[in-house]
Amino acid sequence: MYIEDGDRIAFIGDSITANGGFIGYLFDFFATRYPNKRIEGYNFGIPGGSVPWGLRQLDWDIAPKKPNKAFVMYGMNDIGRTLYGVGADREKQRGPIEDYKKNLGLLVQELQDCGVGDITILSPTLYDQYVRIETENLYGCDDGLAELGEFVKELSAENGFRFIDLHTPLVEMTQRLQAADPSASLVGADRVHPLPHTHLVIAYLILQRLGETEEVSRFTCHAKDGTIETKACACSAFKPDHSGGFQLTCQPHRLPFPVSEQYRAAGGVVSPVFNREIIGVTGLDEGNYRVLLDENELGCFSAADLADGVNIAESECNPNQVRAQYIHAKNFDRIRLESCNRTTKFNRLLLLREGIDPEDADAANAYLNRLVEQEGEGSFVLVSKRQQKEYGDDLLLAKQMQESFAEIYHNNRPVRYPVKLIKM
Repeated sequence: MYIEDGDRIAFIGDSITANGGFIGYLFDFFATRYPNKRIEGYNFGIPGGSVPWGLRQLDWDIAPKKPNKAFVMYGMNDIGRTLYGVGADREKQRGPIEDYKKNLGLLVQELQDCGVGDITILSPTLYDQYVRIETENLYGCDDGLAELGEFVKELSAENGFRFIDLHTPLVEMTQRLQAADPSASLVGADRVHPLPHTHLVIAYLILQRLGETEEVSRFTCHAKDGTIETKACACSAFKPDHSGGFQLTCQPHRLPFPVSEQYRAAGGVVSPVFNREIIGVTGLDEGNYRVLLDENELGCFSAADLADGVNIAESECNPNQVRAQYIHAKNFDRIRLESCNRTTKFNRLLLLREGIDPEDADAANAYLNRLVEQEGEGSFVLVSKRQQKEYGDDLLLAKQMQESFAEIYHNNRPVRYPVKLIKM
């Protein structure tokens, strides 16, 4: 099991991390699958970030939160994407790759020095140089990212870090998609940023590597004698009826994974996705049976269907799926706030890179205003300055984060519900 009660997990990376999507789905999973283990997760992603930026974040951004575990994912900006394309100079591509290798080694060492005892390094995701769209194709960039992934694997093995390969499975999934539709992709039109449901795919790949099981809970009731075998749940109050059906009460120990629009979209790429909450019944007479959960009709199933087991995890008749969706909504409210706050850190990193003290308001504003003049209305510096006004209050954000964690862990306990089986 990866998580322990009290864990403080840092997610460190570039805009793919700053987006917060895969972090949110990981937290959905941990909060629903382990309701008695309270953890906190912190997004330290920076739009446009690279490993040197991560090094600059350590003392003022990451270390004060005192994480004991960390996920690190860089590469998409470190690779120097503009150095790629048809006819590109391959020698020039080597510099950024070698810098990445040197800097990533420094970063993980400094994380250890800060007290982070459990480090997971993720390979970069893919640059889709395969999809047939009009966006300029910096061909060869994805091959460079694959090389970075191989280095991360070696670095992890040498130092006892956990390595999770995202690049290879995402490329394989992309190739399967594009075999049917050459314009399909797991990333956006920029060929870089994962689509919303791809963030759930990334979370799934991480959870697979962490050894998490897809099964939420299971019970099998023997209809003839009322004996019940259970896993991660408790059943009681078995009562047969004259028709050949029965009723009982089930108390799961875990919530199912919440169903959402992105969950359904990801199901077309990765199947199954986290969720198996099985009710099974053996020893029934042949025929069809209605199944009710908490007086809500789940459906009609044959005796053979019930003997095989019916998955109720995704059904909104399942009161705990409704509860899980509430957790998801609260969690992603938190994720959106945190992601907006990460955008405000972009300008601070620019200033630190230039050796300008962010607390020197005159020098900082003069430099940032010059950049806005040079880059115009599309300047990300301007976006960051605007976000600063609305989302830049770190003390307020910290208060909101703690309130969100408290709300999630107050409501993530599964509820007991009656199960009825009625012969038709």
